[in-house]
Amino acid sequence: MHIASAMCAMLLLCACRSQAVPDQSGAPAPKSSAAQPTADFNLLVSKGDYAGAIAFVEKSNLAPDEKDGINGNLILDGLADPAASTRPPYTLSDGFARLERAAAAGRVQSVADLRAKFTVGVNYEGKSVLMAPVARLGQCWAKVEAGTQSAAFCIALRQRLHVPEH
Repeated sequence: MHIASAMCAMLLLCACRSQAVPDQSGAPAPKSSAAQPTADFNLLVSKGDYAGAIAFVEKSNLAPDEKDGINGNLILDGLADPAASTRPPYTLSDGFARLERAAAAGRVQSVADLRAKFTVGVNYEGKSVLMAPVARLGQCWAKVEAGTQSAAFCIALRQRLHVPEH
């Protein structure tokens, strides 16, 4: 399982937790189990069902920027994973666009994910390389992390460089 997928599971766990709310009698309502949605998501990812995991996140109560960040990673990872049982119905460009939307909305993890993807490329454990590193974009997103560059600048740079090419 990719680190991004494990991170997704952790985020879903946090997002799926609910507070016990008293019912009309004043007795607290039973807490819904956060473990079940997390287990369902983890099962999809462990089976390589990236399309199912993406649909699961889309139906979740996560904020739009969280959905974009998680699904952007699932798209990129799912396209590179040679053992995927279902592939994301999206392109590399779609995956990057979702990560960029999340980064532009202020999701710090997506900024780090973009820096990493452009620094090492899109691949599966160093194999199954779908996109080689793009140093200029990796450096750009590192500057966003450092607070010296805007996400919008890096997004525009990717479009000018026509990355990815396919």
